[in-house]
Amino acid sequence: MALLEREKDDAFIWTPVCPEVMSGLGVPREPMKLVGGSGDLFWREKARMKNKKGKDVSELVRQGAEAALTCLKRAEVESFVFMEGSPSCGIYRTTLKNKRLGKPPGVFGSLLLKEELFLIPAIDLESPLKWWDWRRRLHAFVWLKRFKIKTKKEIYDVWHRYKFLAQEVDRVGADKIGRELAEIPKKISPDVLSEIKKKILMLLRKPTEFPRLKNAFQRQMSFLCKRYGVCFPEKIPK
Repeated sequence: MALLEREKDDAFIWTPVCPEVMSGLGVPREPMKLVGGSGDLFWREKARMKNKKGKDVSELVRQGAEAALTCLKRAEVESFVFMEGSPSCGIYRTTLKNKRLGKPPGVFGSLLLKEELFLIPAIDLESPLKWWDWRRRLHAFVWLKRFKIKTKKEIYDVWHRYKFLAQEVDRVGADKIGRELAEIPKKISPDVLSEIKKKILMLLRKPTEFPRLKNAFQRQMSFLCKRYGVCFPEKIPK
C-alpha cells in the first residue's frame, strides 16, 4: 500500500483484498502451486492447489477466492491490482521461478478475467512510467464502462476519442476494431454495440510492451511542450 500513498488524495477508493489471506492460510504461509492445469481448470475441478508440503488446499483457496470476489462486487470495484506470478492472483504467469509462465491464469485470476475488471500488475506501481500508462488507461476504461452506448453515432464518437490510445496499446487489435466499425450497417442492434464496446474495454486493459510505452510517452511530452510550453527532461523514467 505504501506505493499507493501518492494517490490517497485522488479520486480512487482503495479496497484491500487478498484471496489467500481470506482462505485462512495466514501470513506467512507455505508456497503453493497449481497442479493439473490452470485456474480455469481449477474451477472445473480438473486442477488442484497444493502447498510446498504436498497438502491439498484447494477447498480453502476456493472459499477464499469466492469470498474475495464477493467483497469486490459489494464494493463495486472496477479495477484490481494483482500479484503477477502468484498461482492465485496471477493473470499471465503463475510462478516466479525462472520467470516461467506456469499455468496461467491463477485461481483468483481466472475469476478476475471473467469479471472483466481493469487489471494492473502490482510490480508496475514501482515504475512511474508504467503507472502513468496504467492510470490514464484506467480512467479511460472506467469512463467507457459506465457510458451507455445507444446509437451508432455514439460508438463512432467513442472510437474517435479512444482510437489513438488503443493503437498505442495494440495497433493490430485497434485496427481490427476500426475495420469492424467501418463495416457496420446503418441499423445496428444493441447487442452489436455492446460487443464492440466490450472489445475496446478488453484492449485497454492489455499490458503494453516497454518500447511502445516509451514512444507513447515521448509523443505526449512533445505535444505538451509544443502546444502548451510545458517541457520535461529528455530522460524517461523507467
